[in-house]
Amino acid sequence: MGSKKRLVLYYPQQIDDTRGKPYSKDLLPLSLLTIASHPALEGYEVVLIDGGLYRQDEAHRRVLAACEGALLYATTGILGHQVLDGFHCSRKVKARFPELPAFIGGWFASTAPRMQLETGLYTAVAIGQGEITFRDLVHAVEAGASLETIPGLALWREGDVVFTPPRSV
Repeated sequence: MGSKKRLVLYYPQQIDDTRGKPYSKDLLPLSLLTIASHPALEGYEVVLIDGGLYRQDEAHRRVLAACEGALLYATTGILGHQVLDGFHCSRKVKARFPELPAFIGGWFASTAPRMQLETGLYTAVAIGQGEITFRDLVHAVEAGASLETIPGLALWREGDVVFTPPRSV
């Protein structure tokens, strides 16, 4: 059986590389590696770009190249520059691929879903732990199914945030 469609995951830079501060290259993108596990086992092509390994313009270039023909794009962010870099990259993705479903999760997005959804960049915010939620998102996007049936999401509907039922830990 051939590979299923491509999923593009971006792990934003944790520090601003234009400030000249060193960045530890040994910080692994564990959150995205974790959510990628189910889809990878199911045969999806998972492309994970770790922004910390590249200068910002190169990281974003790689994301945009990977998004060509992809099923979806997803990113994350904890606090600080990682949130800003994820926003800038997502804005570029949306500008080039306006119809590509885009998702965000992580600590910051989980606590501020309205802020994320008001940008118009994201189809949904994954709230809390995302391993099962992301797997369900992938299946729904591929099937063209409604996201309202997936527990653990925040969605933007008619100018407001709507939460699907919570997903247990």
